[in-house]
Amino acid sequence: MSQQDQELKTMAVVRLIGQAPDSHAIPADVLIRTLYGLQRLVYLVASDSENKKLGQRFRVADSIERQYKLVCKLPQPGSFAVPLTLERDDPQQLNILSDISYVNVFQKVEDLFQAIQTGAKDGISNIFSDRTFAKRALIEVRKLLPNADDSWKLGFTYEETPEPSEVMLTKESVKHIDDWLTQESPSESVITITGELIKIDFDERKLYLRYPPSRQVIECIYSDEMEDTMIENRRQYVQVTGEFTVDADGNPIKLTDVTRIEPLDLSPIVLREVTYKKRMFLFTEPLQFAPQLDEEGKQLLVIDKPDLGLNVFARTREELVEEISEQVAFLWDEFALAEEDSLTPEAQKLRNAILKAVKARDAA
Repeated sequence: MSQQDQELKTMAVVRLIGQAPDSHAIPADVLIRTLYGLQRLVYLVASDSENKKLGQRFRVADSIERQYKLVCKLPQPGSFAVPLTLERDDPQQLNILSDISYVNVFQKVEDLFQAIQTGAKDGISNIFSDRTFAKRALIEVRKLLPNADDSWKLGFTYEETPEPSEVMLTKESVKHIDDWLTQESPSESVITITGELIKIDFDERKLYLRYPPSRQVIECIYSDEMEDTMIENRRQYVQVTGEFTVDADGNPIKLTDVTRIEPLDLSPIVLREVTYKKRMFLFTEPLQFAPQLDEEGKQLLVIDKPDLGLNVFARTREELVEEISEQVAFLWDEFALAEEDSLTPEAQKLRNAILKAVKARDAA
């Protein structure tokens, strides 16, 4: 390796913190998703820095793929930490502009994470010269972040700065990204619907869903950057988020500017803690919920845990976890903090169950 290449090598660390990572281990799917997402993000940042163009689908240029390969070093203890570096096939072919982009790529990734952590969207315009790359980068980051019912967090450190500091992203960071991706549409016009996938027209960039409440087939127009996330299995339930047009009965008949397309996820939700308005509620034993679709319209995810007085419904898993958090806080205030003698026997039973299952403290 040449002296020039030694000087241009950069180093960062990605760290996964919480739940399983406390034992210095991480589920394979989380690790794969994180590293794959980071590699895609590096390609996007590098492509923008070198003034490449983002086509209808993001295709990594051969030159970018050769020169911006993400390489993982031996994992380190401390939750689950993976040192990362960039390596390139032929450093002698790079020009001065490429060298500058090369040493700055991790710095730009850290800056992007910092903007997402703080909710400072204006900072993103200083990272990307091309707005289409910025939007695509936000979509890629969203895919590698924790889900609403995950407790792990993602830390990223660019180690070449004089005083390296870790940027921390959590499931709360997803809200900033979703707000930014939908901010150009009035909030009342953005909706998530659940439907049966009928077909996908890749040439026209349209997918068709059967909407259970009306049994109508809805045309959903998606943007170019969504194509990499398309679902290919037909006849399954999917959730689509976008701007909608309604008929006289208030049923959506067309979705445009789709921002999310995901298979319907009815897997168990396991929560060890929830946070609501600067208060954290810790569960003495992890709470497991089995979401189900409501029978009538098949648009709402529903969970029921009568022993703790929880009955919650929402359109998405993220909204469901938010509703659980709000209801836990309500139950704590109304029952756990109430004088026992002021409650009915049934309410006293619920109070005792809540005090046994939940501990409250101020959020950090």
